[in-house]
Amino acid sequence: MLVRVPDRFGDLAEVVLAGILRETGNASRIDYITDQYPEISIKNTEHRKRGRGGELVVNISSPEQLNS
Repeated sequence: MLVRVPDRFGDLAEVVLAGILRETGNASRIDYITDQYPEISIKNTEHRKRGRGGELVVNISSPEQLNS
């Protein structure tokens, strides 16, 4: 969980990677898994309210791109 999300995607990537490396210590393997929303889910009603079934597509073309 981030208290402050950086303004640029490149900075966000660095913060996330630093956190992962800090938490894993000397691990020989790191699995990074993001959330997935199955088609049949209790959360689907809320996702539909937000539009596009809860899906948000962001095309990142540069580390300097703002994440607003």
